Amino acid sequence: IMTKETAETVADILYPGSRSYYAAVDDGRTFGNFGVQFVPFSVLIDKRGKVVWFGNPASLDEKAISQNL
Repeated sequence: IMTKETAETVADILYPGSRSYYAAVDDGRTFGNFGVQFVPFSVLIDKRGKVVWFGNPASLDEKAISQNL
């Protein structure tokens, strides 16, 4: 999860038992570099660190994942 919320807000929302995912606080550069205009927004990165897909996670299915990894 990446958000523009403050670290304090994120810490207040996440509780110790919710470690099944990671959260990052963006200062605007990452959102800007990807041209994010909507949320949720996902980025799929391959083993070499190359961005192979990005967009609305609702359109990301197993076929799209297997084609890009």
